[in-house]
This record gives sequence, structure tokens and C-alpha cells, in this order.
Amino acid sequence: MVNFRLAPLALVAIALIFSLGFMRMSYPPVLTEADNNSTIVVSQGTLIEIRLHERPASGLIWCIEASDGLALERDIALPSFPDPIVSIRHMVKNPYGIRCFDIRAIGRGHQNVTCTLESLQGRPIEKFVLHVEVEKSDVSPTAVKSCMTE
Repeated sequence: MVNFRLAPLALVAIALIFSLGFMRMSYPPVLTEADNNSTIVVSQGTLIEIRLHERPASGLIWCIEASDGLALERDIALPSFPDPIVSIRHMVKNPYGIRCFDIRAIGRGHQNVTCTLESLQGRPIEKFVLHVEVEKSDVSPTAVKSCMTE
């Protein structure tokens, strides 16, 4: 026979255990304009994703500079909408997109990322600054090829 008085308590316990398990999972932090001038603490080898809105059709694109202890793994422009047909229609009327930077924390200590929204003439319009404190990890980071150019 099932004791229905204990069922809600059991569900709460299961939900708590389930949520604690997810909190321990390691997902790459995704940062946006809302995280401008913030400081994050990550372990060595952690992948950090930065997503910033841009207007490439208007000549406004994000450029990135990072400390030596951070390696740029990906720099890609994405449409604002995941559906390609919706994106094409949207881009005709409203040419917005998202610049996505994936950065690997390879060096320990204080690191900085500065993203600058620039016009085609190279004039800075806006800045996004992120401070990264990289702590030693028990796991050795994998070798990373940096895509950054000077």
C-alpha cells in the first residue's frame, strides 16, 4: 500500500538530489553584455563563451583582445534567430547578429578580455571588459591552438 502523505516529501527529496547533481556539472559559462566589467573565477582549462549583439550589415562588429593566459578557440558570427529562413527574412529588415567568442583559460592568475565594437573605419563604439581569475586545476588542460591574430 502506498502512503500518500510521504509522496510529496519523496518528490521534494528527489528534486533536491536531481538539482544538486546538475549544479556540480561543468558547463561553459555563457556571458553577455549584462556581464560587462564583471569578474569570474574559473579553473584552468575551462571554456568561457561570450555572446555579444552586433550589426554587421551596418559595419559594426566586435573585435577581441585577451591576455596571454586566455586562448581564443572560436570567433564566429551567428544570426539572431536559430531558424535560417527566419534569419534571412529578419536580416533584410533588421540586420542584427551575435558574435560568439569561445575562450579557454590556459594560464593561471588574473586575465583580462576586452571586446570592442568597432565601425568599418576602426572607430571604437562600445567596450565589453571581462576579468577572469584562473585557478589551478587538478586536471591538466588539453593543448589549445590559439586563433588570435595580432
